[in-house]
Amino acid sequence: MSVEIKPVFVCGNSRSGTTVLAKSLSMLDGTFMFDELHYYDELASKKKRYDKRSIMDCLYSRYKSGYFGSRTQPVTCPWVGLNGGENPLKVMFDQVSAELNCPILIEQTPANVRFIPEILATFPDARIIVLVRDYRDVLLSQKSKWKRKFRGGAKTPWLETIRAFVNYNPILIALIWKKNYQKIPSSESVLCLRYEDLITDPKKQLSLVCTFLNEPFDPVILDVAFVGSSLSNDSSSRGFSSTNTGNWKKSLPYLDCVIADTLCGNIAADFGYDRQNHSFFSCLVAFVSRALGVLLRLPFLVFLNRHRLRAQLRYLR
Repeated sequence: MSVEIKPVFVCGNSRSGTTVLAKSLSMLDGTFMFDELHYYDELASKKKRYDKRSIMDCLYSRYKSGYFGSRTQPVTCPWVGLNGGENPLKVMFDQVSAELNCPILIEQTPANVRFIPEILATFPDARIIVLVRDYRDVLLSQKSKWKRKFRGGAKTPWLETIRAFVNYNPILIALIWKKNYQKIPSSESVLCLRYEDLITDPKKQLSLVCTFLNEPFDPVILDVAFVGSSLSNDSSSRGFSSTNTGNWKKSLPYLDCVIADTLCGNIAADFGYDRQNHSFFSCLVAFVSRALGVLLRLPFLVFLNRHRLRAQLRYLR
């Protein structure tokens, strides 16, 4: 018997709490959460170079082995009859839902925030939750992201750790944050949620999310594992940490705050974040110093991250 699929996409800027929200929702009955599939931002763009079977193999590997694991443990997709014109992600959802007898499928690739119209074109009944986090805390989390390997993310490949260390660029991160939230479609299928509201009053916010998904609220989803932070070690504690916000005030370098406020301030105000005003001289020093820092690291950026960097620059055009 076929299962009526209820696709749920949790997205937003990277380091904005998409994983913890998706893990919380995956504790509801009848749900399955994929590791990040990166279909729209990575695989869909390769259609001209890869046939559908290759894309399905990649999706299936990420389903079975996880995003990083799929690189070292690729798995050939066993599903047959995939030569039609169906969207590969739609095929994936249909097959996994039937295989697991699971109607609610949660996909939590942050970059999907850029592809909401495409998602709704493929999945008209999808529910999309967009998480927004203070842009300065996002910068701080990105700056410390390379430490995840030593704070509980032991399976993170060394190459990814080195890439995260080299990649930190407050100008580019702030520009992407701004672009991600400039044009969130107004739709009954899209719910915007502030990360700060989620962690300070999780019961209220998760109740709203469950109503949005047309699912009954179950208190069990409040007991999510406390893992994945860039600023602290994974622990056995469970639940949402109400102190995991505002850390930028004591830990983010002042010049990075200047850049973030200058680039993101106007958009951030729409979400209730207060920007700080800075002098022209402070802005000049901040942008020149950080731009010079990027130039010094440019060879490493290009060598380690050329495909992702090219995609980011294309997105900002």
